[in-house]
Amino acid sequence: MNDRFSVAASSAPLDNEMSCCSRGWIRTKLHWRPAGLSVSLLAALALLLAMPMPLAAGWSWVNYTSGGDVSDIAFEGDRYAWLVGTGGVARFDIKTGDSRVWTKADGLPSNSVRCVAVDLDGTKWFAVSQKGVVAFDGKAWKRYTSKDSGLCSDSVLSIKIDGKGRKWFATNGGGVSVFDGKSWATFNTNNSGLAHDRVSSIALDKAGRLWFGTYRGAGVSVFDGEEWVALSPDNSGLCDYCIYSISIDRRGLRWFGSCTAGVSMFDGKSWRTFNTMNSGLPDDCVRKVFVDAKGRAWAGTAKCGVSVFDGKSWRTYDTKNSGLASDSVRAIAQDGMGRMWFGTQRGGVSVFDGKSWTTKCAGHFNAPAARLDDVAFDARGGVWFASYGGGVTFFKDESWKTYTHRNAPFCNDWVGSVAVGPDGVVWVGTGGSGVCAFDGRTWKAYRPPETGFAHDDVPDIAIDRRGYRWFATGHHGVSVFDGAKWIAYDTTNSGIANRDVRAVAIGPAGRVWLATLGGVSVFDGTHWKTHCSRNCALPSNRCFSIAIASDASVWVGHKDAASHFDGKRWSHITADKDGLASGIVQAIAVDQKGCVWFGTSLGGVSVLDAGKWTRYNVDNSALPDNDVTGIGIAPDGRVFLTTAQGACVLREVSGQ
Repeated sequence: MNDRFSVAASSAPLDNEMSCCSRGWIRTKLHWRPAGLSVSLLAALALLLAMPMPLAAGWSWVNYTSGGDVSDIAFEGDRYAWLVGTGGVARFDIKTGDSRVWTKADGLPSNSVRCVAVDLDGTKWFAVSQKGVVAFDGKAWKRYTSKDSGLCSDSVLSIKIDGKGRKWFATNGGGVSVFDGKSWATFNTNNSGLAHDRVSSIALDKAGRLWFGTYRGAGVSVFDGEEWVALSPDNSGLCDYCIYSISIDRRGLRWFGSCTAGVSMFDGKSWRTFNTMNSGLPDDCVRKVFVDAKGRAWAGTAKCGVSVFDGKSWRTYDTKNSGLASDSVRAIAQDGMGRMWFGTQRGGVSVFDGKSWTTKCAGHFNAPAARLDDVAFDARGGVWFASYGGGVTFFKDESWKTYTHRNAPFCNDWVGSVAVGPDGVVWVGTGGSGVCAFDGRTWKAYRPPETGFAHDDVPDIAIDRRGYRWFATGHHGVSVFDGAKWIAYDTTNSGIANRDVRAVAIGPAGRVWLATLGGVSVFDGTHWKTHCSRNCALPSNRCFSIAIASDASVWVGHKDAASHFDGKRWSHITADKDGLASGIVQAIAVDQKGCVWFGTSLGGVSVLDAGKWTRYNVDNSALPDNDVTGIGIAPDGRVFLTTAQGACVLREVSGQ
């Protein structure tokens, strides 16, 4: 390849500084617990990540992420495998089996990482979702963005290192940028023959030519250092205009994985296409193609596992006939021992040695989803996380175990709430499967209509001092279970303000408080009372979260507002006039010092401390996502935050 760039190279000073609700109901967890307000644990977890440095100086931060979604794999020699996805960056020692995870708390701009490449010097390059590129030399992180370098876009989809050590970055809308260590150049549709500025993949052939797969009707662009050639179904045998992945084998055969038309192979003269109609390929949506050391072509599909072509026929491995962890395969690589590594969506990494399969986690735990929605503590120091799409995960002593529909009686993995009773039984509320209880050995499911349980959508759970379990339902009021019988309260047989109950909390006196879409209802065991805009001037009757402070005062979350009840009168705060972040206040917690934490759906976390406000979001703190789903304060004072992108724990450091 010619060393010259075909457009003028630009240099820019480099900055060394580091700087999604699809369900039927919104989950809010705010349970009063004498042991430390476990309902607020989720919101505290998100808040922890959002703390700016002045406040965080006396705290240590840890992020916990799910390694279920893996988007790319790269090897550093024969020693390390680097895995990236929604769990941050994970490194596996292939020889010892040890692993380490880096997250936003360790210097990453975000826990969502799209791709990885290792350069000739051993530096690892990571494309962080919408945050540019980060280089890691094993000790320090260095970030490059479109604002402080020549990178054309902060949305990088693929990275390739050429034979001269230059780094090529395919972007989502900006074209392609290349960096030689000192200067940058960009190729786009305005200054080159690149067919489209949305580039999904890059491959390098033996002649030094670069092959770029593009989206949106553009096919493939080939660049030899001086001239460009465009290939599409209009002028070649390429099967599709949208190309997800390209791989080139030692013989020079080019393999193209397409969005909708299977796989195309080009030997330099003739084309051949494999699809579901003419071959054993099980799915025409091929997210990744890879050619192994034996020349076999592997196709990772969107829904049907991975298929391998030996030159004559295709063989498919999926979750039904093999140890593949998920049928959605997004990354494929081969290590020095010839083992195949498959990065999956919602299944982690599966490793295949030709005979047996093993599964590895590219995060701290291998739940099917990154989103965490609730957290609760048991009496033995264990922590339980609910994940809407990922089941429920138990954490203790740096050990993790996840329960999904595969090893627990869940009809689905949409778990929105979790609580632990005084007897140690763990109660899990799902979206569509009712409630499950776990006594440490066995699970038991409670589903309508065979029980007295009112509805199978359970966005929140609270347990009172008697051990009675209170279950908020999305559409049928609240159900209570005393261990023997069920009672359901709704608008037809009680004074509940609205059938759609979003959150439930138990006050120190044992009164039950409900946040509903028709106001706030309170039950003293005999009588019901409702607080709404008609009788107490609530800013909105749509109440999404509720928490009880140690002084028995009540906090309620609305959209862009929150209300406080001191036992006699209500007062209100709003996002436009006070320090409250914008969005639905979907979590509230009160810590041991009396600070009130508000987790929002759009703006991260706001904390109210003796009349002073502080906001924490993804831009000014280690908060992994601005969608804060829950807050909780552990009995030992740790703050747990859950977000749409995992969890974080904040521990106060003594002597600071």
